[in-house]
Amino acid sequence: MEDKETLNRMHRAKFIKNNGRVMRTMVLLERNFKKLSEIVYALEVSVPEDECVKSLNYLFESGYIRLRRIKTRENADISDYDIDELEAKITQKGTLLMEGVITDELVEV
Repeated sequence: MEDKETLNRMHRAKFIKNNGRVMRTMVLLERNFKKLSEIVYALEVSVPEDECVKSLNYLFESGYIRLRRIKTRENADISDYDIDELEAKITQKGTLLMEGVITDELVEV
């Protein structure tokens, strides 16, 4: 039982770090929309694709990033499209998080 608890804590800590890495990468990419595939590629050395997508999902569902379809520029839900079809931009709430005005225990700023 102790081993399972330790593994859970390790996975949670990694998730928190990955969420912060994704947000910091998006800040570095400026305020324009960036393709999700480019964000995943930029992070692939430190964050595996499946973990990056998990973080993108959390950040989208939390309102920290806005997504839209590349072709139509219509707002999109991350669960409805492949990452190759979407681009993202940090929202005002995401900026508040990155500037320390608000906090989220699941994002390491």
